[in-house]
Amino acid sequence: MVADLVKDHAIIGLIGPACAYALDPTAKLANYWNIPIVTGFGDGGLFKNKTEYPTLTRLAYCQCRLRKVFGSIFIEFKWTNIAIIYDINDLHSRVLGTTLQTGLQKQQIFPKMFRYYGDQNTSYKDILLQVKKVSRVILLIVPGDSLREFMLDAFDLGFIQSGEYVFMDVLLFPFPGQYWGNHDWLRNDLRDQDAKLAYESLFRISLQVPTSVEWTNFTNDVKLLALSKYGFNFTNEEVNFFIGAFHDAVILFGMALNESLEAGSFTGNIDGYNFTRNMWDRIFNGITGQVIIDDNGDRDTSYSILDMDPVTGKFQVVANFFGDRQYYNPVPGKSVHWAGGRTAPPLNEPVCWYEGDNPECHITEKVDMYALIFSSMGVLLVVAFSVLFYRHKKHEQDILNDSWRVKYDDLEFNYNNVTASCYSMVSEKSSKHHQTGTASKNVANYMVRSFHHENLSRFVGACVEPSHILILYEYYRKGTLEDLLYNDTITLDWTFRLSLLKDIAKGMKYLHSSALKCHGSLRSSNCVVDGRFVVKISDFGLPSFSDDIVMESEKSRKMYHKLWIAPEHLRNPSIIGGSRKGDVYSFGIIMQEVITRSPPFDCCTEVIETDEIIARVASKEKPPYRPNFAADDCPASVHTLTAMCWTDDPDDRPEFPAILKLIRKQTGGKEDDLVDSLLRRMERYTLNLEEIVEERTGQLAAEKKRSDELLYQILP
Repeated sequence: MVADLVKDHAIIGLIGPACAYALDPTAKLANYWNIPIVTGFGDGGLFKNKTEYPTLTRLAYCQCRLRKVFGSIFIEFKWTNIAIIYDINDLHSRVLGTTLQTGLQKQQIFPKMFRYYGDQNTSYKDILLQVKKVSRVILLIVPGDSLREFMLDAFDLGFIQSGEYVFMDVLLFPFPGQYWGNHDWLRNDLRDQDAKLAYESLFRISLQVPTSVEWTNFTNDVKLLALSKYGFNFTNEEVNFFIGAFHDAVILFGMALNESLEAGSFTGNIDGYNFTRNMWDRIFNGITGQVIIDDNGDRDTSYSILDMDPVTGKFQVVANFFGDRQYYNPVPGKSVHWAGGRTAPPLNEPVCWYEGDNPECHITEKVDMYALIFSSMGVLLVVAFSVLFYRHKKHEQDILNDSWRVKYDDLEFNYNNVTASCYSMVSEKSSKHHQTGTASKNVANYMVRSFHHENLSRFVGACVEPSHILILYEYYRKGTLEDLLYNDTITLDWTFRLSLLKDIAKGMKYLHSSALKCHGSLRSSNCVVDGRFVVKISDFGLPSFSDDIVMESEKSRKMYHKLWIAPEHLRNPSIIGGSRKGDVYSFGIIMQEVITRSPPFDCCTEVIETDEIIARVASKEKPPYRPNFAADDCPASVHTLTAMCWTDDPDDRPEFPAILKLIRKQTGGKEDDLVDSLLRRMERYTLNLEEIVEERTGQLAAEKKRSDELLYQILP
């Protein structure tokens, strides 16, 4: 069928198929024909090999990624001794079981494997008793009906009641029929209550379910279309993730095709290999949420980790494993319910060891041994207390260290050649007010002094005398980013501009991963530029000063500075300190400044006042009110990233690691700063010039030799 489409219709790409058995030969033929193929399924680990399938892009999930999800749980709860039980006769169980075995070994986790034949009369209790000898963390990669039987046998053996065991299974999404089987505990039989108690010790891994309004509308449209065009009634079945993944596959293919058309590289025939690479290593918002395609053409899918509520008997999300944050992310306000009345996770290894043969668990009358143990513990406690006391005192001394304080009389002011980045901040508060804030200032200064990064401005000190409140940072002679961007005498090509944006993203990535968590007032005037044109972020981590001082220039610009503030903070001014997603919005506004080399909303300030602009940004207009600039003012990827950063829903904004990755892709992955890049270009030019001079010198010598020979022939 595919061969007929290629031969008779000259197709330029393929969407699908879903089934692995059909996808395997189709993807190989697509490689032979050199046409791109995009699928919303293809979960098998074999499709990760892009040497075999170089034109294949997958937008669903890969079973090979599930080992990272399990690995994040093991790291979170410090579990290393893992057992995996799987059914050899069940295809899904066998493939996933062997995939997890191989994948976990890459994370230095070596699970004990227990295989059984589901079509034989296997005793699940015997398997569990064998597992008991080596592990308390058990992955049940089995069909749904077998899952319930295993859990009931574990209940009968007392595993659940002891609280020492934790079980896990995989149900990516509810699907009727025999493919997954019935994973529910409720069967309306005499053992329902026992099964419900047993499932209290079960973790479940599933694909993260989109919750946006767009997804809800999409699923409703799919149900209506299925019924009207194909006579299929979903009834109680939900539209699953893979239908949305195929929708996003079409969107991704269309985006790449539009970019090819804009670049003029599409002439009717597609170079499948290069076209496919253009779809890889990118991020966009699809109907299934944020879609992250890695540099191997596979989606970094987000998963949910569920635990059963013992009251309702329904599984609820307690943590997530996001595609761009690949670690255990607990859901705020949700906690794991541990079986057996436990309030903490089961130990990796029981205190009395797996078979209860730890001699320390047997009561003896060895008084001397107990005396030795207690005396040793006493000594250790004294030593530990001394070490902790010393560290506590040293930490207090570091915090109370006044070396950061600067006397106003010791300062010398040079007002010649002062840029806009140099200003003084004068307090209008009383000296009594400043004295009450000393403790918080000490803590804030200690935190800021501990930050060291090439893209953060170095804190020098502060003056906190009454009526003389100043914060001193290292001087940067190029001024602020605002000074640089608005200076028409300086030419900024896109290599230059992307270098500036990359520096800000690197600095913000560091701040967001630190104890500070966010900046809260990011804008171009708070970014300074050093002599090598490296951008450094300032004005972070000192809220106690910011609360006390009023800059002379700030009074008239207070409303103007709100142009960088995220809409959710404009709507709720009581949110103090900002947020990480608010910083991403501010970065989007700075991107507009870099693109247009003009102030925020510069196209609008001549028509409406600043306070009106701020009111419209906060008013939830559809589409949201944002700065307007032409798409051809910047590269397409920069335009897309800007729109992603200032989207109205904070959850749809990318994190700074993802932003930095996109900017690096645009710059070709180079890590040099701007000056190093220019020096490298000059070195290449010098080498080329030396080669040209050497070539011309050789030609001159040859010509001179021929002239001399001619003269010898002419002259007597």
